[in-house]
Amino acid sequence: MQISSLKGISASLAVISATVLLLSGCASPVASADPTTLQTAQHSGPTASQTAQHSGQTAKPTSTVPVADAIIVDASSLRVHATDGSSLGDYAYSGSPKDAINELTTLLGDPVVASDAPEKCGGGWTTYQWPALELTEYTDKTMWPNGGYSVFSRVSSAPIALTTPNGARIGSDWASYFAGVSGHPHDSGDYEGHWDRVLDTAQTADPSLGVIVRATNGAIDSIVAPSSLNADC
Repeated sequence: MQISSLKGISASLAVISATVLLLSGCASPVASADPTTLQTAQHSGPTASQTAQHSGQTAKPTSTVPVADAIIVDASSLRVHATDGSSLGDYAYSGSPKDAINELTTLLGDPVVASDAPEKCGGGWTTYQWPALELTEYTDKTMWPNGGYSVFSRVSSAPIALTTPNGARIGSDWASYFAGVSGHPHDSGDYEGHWDRVLDTAQTADPSLGVIVRATNGAIDSIVAPSSLNADC
C-alpha cells in the first residue's frame, strides 16, 4: 500500500515538472526581445530629442552689423548712415578730423596725403584725397587758429553714395535738384560754361556758411562744406 502511494506521488510530480517545463518553454520567446529592436529604439529616442534641441537653437535670431549706406555732407559735420537709417558716425568740421579720416579710409580705401604751405587763399593744411572726396585738415594755427577741416566732393564714382541733406549728388541733374531748394540763397554765372551754385544747408550759428552745391552746364559737379557763396578764393 505504501509503495503504491509513493508511485502515485512520483507520477504526479513528474506530470507537474513536465507541465512547468512546457510552460517555461512557451513563455521564453515571448519574454525575450530582439536585441536589434532594442538598440534601434534606444538610439532613435536621443536622436529625435537632439534634433528638436538643435532645431530650437537654429531658430534663434542672429544679430547683424549695420552696413554703411551713405556719406552725408552736412552744414556742420560729415555724417555716415547705415542701410537701416541709423547713424554710424557724426564728425564735426570744428573738431579733429582723425575719426572722420579713419571712417573714410574704411569706406573708400587709403587716401593720397599731401601738405600745402600757407599762402593768400589758404595753405597751411594737409589734404586727404580719395577719387570722389577730398578732406582738408587745417594744420597751421597761424592761418587757421580754430583748426578743423572741410570736405570737397568732385566728379567721380564712389563705392558708397555721397549726398547732401537735400539730396544733391555728383552727376545729378541740376534742374531736378534745384526745384527743391530754389528758395535758398544761390547765384550763377558764365565762366568756362554756365555755372550755378546754391546754399544747400546752412549752419545754425552762421547762416551764411554751410553746404555749397555747384553745377556746370546743368550737371552737379561739386559739393563743398563748410563754405559760403561769398567766398572769394
